[in-house]
Amino acid sequence: MSVRQEGQRERERRVKAVAFQLFVTRGYAATSVRDIAAAAEVSTGTVRNVGDKASLFLLVMEEAATSTALDYWTALSHTPPSTDTSLAAEVMAYFDAQLDVAEAHPQLFRDYWAAYVARVQHADNEARLTDVVDAIARRWCQHADRPAPDEEVLLAAYTMFSTYSVTILGICTGLDTARYRGYLRAIVERECRPAELNR
Repeated sequence: MSVRQEGQRERERRVKAVAFQLFVTRGYAATSVRDIAAAAEVSTGTVRNVGDKASLFLLVMEEAATSTALDYWTALSHTPPSTDTSLAAEVMAYFDAQLDVAEAHPQLFRDYWAAYVARVQHADNEARLTDVVDAIARRWCQHADRPAPDEEVLLAAYTMFSTYSVTILGICTGLDTARYRGYLRAIVERECRPAELNR
């Protein structure tokens, strides 16, 4: 990689890090491309090379969510399942932490959903979500002492993750948080039960 390419990557990394911080602290509406450029100490053109405001917002939110998820599931994968902690408890520990973030920043998540619906192409995010669902499915298999995820396990992981996503949307639109967390927990427990029975 050339020095120029390394410089571009470093500027892109800095733009994304600064954009994420500003979107979280100020909110989407109160953050401009100029604000991001100034804080990252780059030109507005450099910011726009990474993406327009809406694209950049989606990118940094999705990358942060995926990174958090994969860090959590990767750390768990290095620890053998314990009879003291069920798979459902592990799944809900991750989901509950993310739901807490959504409750603390409902406007940020409303802005995310609005930007997500407005965008036509989602292939990059779909690939990231597939990585997260695969990580959940692999942990399911660790609990069930299965060699690799099959269709049943992947369906269980997708069901849990899809319900979690809808729960976040519900919380951000003002639905009863406790009730929807309860629905999510019931679905997670149901989808994890076969793995627990195999232990």
